[in-house]
Amino acid sequence: MPELPEVETIKRYLNKHIKNKTINKISILYKKIVNGNLTDFKKKLTNKKIIKVKRYGKYLVFLLNGENVLISHLRMEGKYIFGQNKKDKTKYARVIFYFNDGTILNYDDSRTFGRMNILNKKKYLNEPPISKLGPEITSKKINLQKIFNIFKKSRRTIKEVLLNQKIISGLGNIYVDETLFESKISPLTKANKLTKLDILRILKNASKIIKLAIKFKGSFIKTYHFAKDKIGSFQNFLKVYGKKGQKCVKCKKILVKTKINKRGTTYCPNCQILK
Repeated sequence: MPELPEVETIKRYLNKHIKNKTINKISILYKKIVNGNLTDFKKKLTNKKIIKVKRYGKYLVFLLNGENVLISHLRMEGKYIFGQNKKDKTKYARVIFYFNDGTILNYDDSRTFGRMNILNKKKYLNEPPISKLGPEITSKKINLQKIFNIFKKSRRTIKEVLLNQKIISGLGNIYVDETLFESKISPLTKANKLTKLDILRILKNASKIIKLAIKFKGSFIKTYHFAKDKIGSFQNFLKVYGKKGQKCVKCKKILVKTKINKRGTTYCPNCQILK
């Protein structure tokens, strides 16, 4: 699943290729990708210029001229692939945007979990899904005391709490595992068992890891990439995620994998302290 660094990379890719292009036509090849009426969706986007693509957490927001914005969530396998002409349709294209200069943009999604919807430009920041997002992990708006108070009230594991986008946005499975390893905290630790110093260390490590992952264009692993020449390389720096059965880079003990709320979780039972 693409996480914040991957979505940030995609945002930059889109701004490079489709900024200031005008949508001439839209083909919807899989109806469930679009939330709402399909005819209305096409009407509100046709003949509209893409001013800029922004990102909030893991959401992409296409700012258009006029009164609306297009909001896109990639979910498991969603990706955007730019093409020079209509012959560049991709294998799993679900929605295709045709521009007035002859180029196209494929929304490609083999799992078909991604979703798109249109909201009013003046209101979208104060409406779901964007309004439900907590402060971004790299943002200066994160209030340590507020986060600490939330954690102290939670009996869930720290892994689950960090994945909750309503508390802190931008952390997914890969980067939570990596953050907790760097912070020397077991993902099985209950959030309310952590001290303020523990939480500060987690937040600092998470921010550092996310920024570094963005620098290397994310961790495009297994089947996930969004263009042949746009595959991230941060997977080469991962220390625990996807490394079940391998030796810990710090203590040489064997890394183990478990499931926390149905999410695969890899950690070092020796280095990461269970409080």
